Amino acid sequence: MAPKAAKAKAAKAGAKAGAKAAAKVAASPPPAPPLEKLSVFDAETNLNFIEDEDWAALASAEEGSTQLTVMKAVLLLLGEETWRPEIAREALEKPDQLLKEIKALGPLGASEANLKQAASGLEACDLGALAAKAKAAPGAPAAVALAQLVEAYAAERSGTARTRQRFAMGIETVAFQQLHRNLQQALHARQHVSWL
Repeated sequence: MAPKAAKAKAAKAGAKAGAKAAAKVAASPPPAPPLEKLSVFDAETNLNFIEDEDWAALASAEEGSTQLTVMKAVLLLLGEETWRPEIAREALEKPDQLLKEIKALGPLGASEANLKQAASGLEACDLGALAAKAKAAPGAPAAVALAQLVEAYAAERSGTARTRQRFAMGIETVAFQQLHRNLQQALHARQHVSWL
């Protein structure tokens, strides 16, 4: 009978542990929904509605925070391959100038390697949770808007946007080839006329 009692006791202990784990799962908050994917135009437009206080709070983000990861991604986009906090603070002191530089580069202005590295850095952090607490976390609205912009630039560089651009450039090449052929024919015809 002792083995049956030991098995029953072990089963009770297992049930208690399972109940505690289920209580922890029930007590943990549900995962935040992923960040909304925006077009480049919408992401750039959202940056115009960020308050100055949010830019200043983003400049003072603590090490290891999601806001800091977003700022690293933005500086990568601008060509700063090594992270230096003083550059980030300087850039965020003049948010209008920062936005002009970002918009001037556009999705095709950053190198492919930097854009991929910035996008992969953002995939590692929980931007959905940051967006959910955007009102409470300092600098969160600015970080969310910048993260959406980096993601929009990465999406613009891949997929259908690249195909459309290649097609448009192909049309211009065909017109140039036709022009070149016509000029060659005219030159060739002129040479034959002069021999007569």
